[in-house]
Amino acid sequence: MTKKDKSPGQKWKLLYVDLADPEPTEGLNKQFNFMINKPFFLQSKMYMNRVAECISANNIRLRTLARKNLAQQFYFDGSSKTIKSKQWKDRSITIQGEGNSANVYMTTTNARWFQLWKNEKGNLVNEKGKVLEIQGHRDRENQNIGVLEKDNGLYQQWEVIYVDEMPKELKKGETNTMFVLDVERPFFVVTTLESERYVDLIGNNMVIKTPNSFESQLWYFDQKSRTIKSMRSKNMSWDIAGNSKGTNMAVAATNSYEGQLFKWDGESGFVNMYDGRALDVQGGKDEEGNNV
Repeated sequence: MTKKDKSPGQKWKLLYVDLADPEPTEGLNKQFNFMINKPFFLQSKMYMNRVAECISANNIRLRTLARKNLAQQFYFDGSSKTIKSKQWKDRSITIQGEGNSANVYMTTTNARWFQLWKNEKGNLVNEKGKVLEIQGHRDRENQNIGVLEKDNGLYQQWEVIYVDEMPKELKKGETNTMFVLDVERPFFVVTTLESERYVDLIGNNMVIKTPNSFESQLWYFDQKSRTIKSMRSKNMSWDIAGNSKGTNMAVAATNSYEGQLFKWDGESGFVNMYDGRALDVQGGKDEEGNNV
């Protein structure tokens, strides 16, 4: 309370309940940029396209899409202006500790500022400017989701995809446009050096060798893991040695970590999605069995 001075903060509207417009139950809420009461997935724009999932009505983590799992479905509640869970409809996405934590979780709806989120150009922005992000900035199964100041890295970018608009999973032979590879369509990888040797395996190490009839020279893109797999060992994928820090290439048990995600650049190279390094014949030496 202050002395009356007719400043903007002292001006109010008197709105009788019987004259108030009813809260809309459908359509776009323009202030928060969500469709009201329409279920959606909150999909990360990181390369595995995992989605947010509410775990046991509490923490929110990154998980592989399961279309019928209601714990992965959310909706914007037109009354409370919060994002609620389809599985637990009395709970909303909340910054823990009444907004003083870096963690988010689902808790009883109260419509206070730490439960209010806007959908702004690929970011979920809280009333006080914090944005939803994947903690640790790692695109991993079960990675925790929290909040931080906005820097607009991929780990802070989300796509609100309404359940009835979620694209179908790509089928065999269809092209994944992000990785520029056809799903489960076997291919050879051939060096453009004079010998035109094929990428092959010696043990689990990737090398170049003269073409032969072995499956160790055959590869395919797996849509589920987003990795390039060996036809010889279908549980193994291209992998940068040394926990993604080395220079040698090998195949290792599929985990879809950063060192296993490669795209075709559409012309003449395979490039790691995270660090931008390209597959090459070591030293440029066109020799039988040389490392890749």
